[in-house]
Amino acid sequence: MFLHGYTFTWTLGDQWIAVQEGRVANASQRYLVITDPLPHIPMQLGRHEVIGQTAAPDGNWDNFPAAAAEKLRAAATRWVSRHGAR
Repeated sequence: MFLHGYTFTWTLGDQWIAVQEGRVANASQRYLVITDPLPHIPMQLGRHEVIGQTAAPDGNWDNFPAAAAEKLRAAATRWVSRHGAR
């Protein structure tokens, strides 16, 4: 998830959400893009420095992936409120 100038990366089962500065695609190539709402912000492909982390959401995952998106957004918003937007 890209939010307030940072990319927040998390996979179900991970204990931490990685925070990277900028709009990062953690892959060497992008094979399929369903929607790209921020084409004016340059995409950084591949591995980039992790500048922070925040605890991963826990709870009920019956409504995955919608629940994951909502919980990831909430965790990212809390991190940005403590560290500032870019």
